[in-house]
Amino acid sequence: ISRAHGRTFNAKSTYGPIKIVVLYHPAVGVYNSNTKKTMKEDFAILGELYRREYKTPDLEEPKSILDRVPNDRSLFS
Repeated sequence: ISRAHGRTFNAKSTYGPIKIVVLYHPAVGVYNSNTKKTMKEDFAILGELYRREYKTPDLEEPKSILDRVPNDRSLFS
C-alpha cells in the first residue's frame, strides 16, 4: 500500500464509475504519532478530489474547533 499511497484510480462499479483513493487508515495516527503530517495530507487529497468532482469552492479553515459546532441545536432536541 505504501507504493500506491496517495494515488487515485478510476474504476467501474455496478452503479457507475468510481474513484479509488489509496490512503492509510486514520487509525494509523492513533498508533503512530509520527504520521500526523501524512494523515493531514491524506485528508487534503480527499478534500481536493471532492472539490474537483463536485466543483465546490475552497472553504476557510475554522479558527477554532467551536466554529465547527452548528448554532442550531434543534438536532439535539
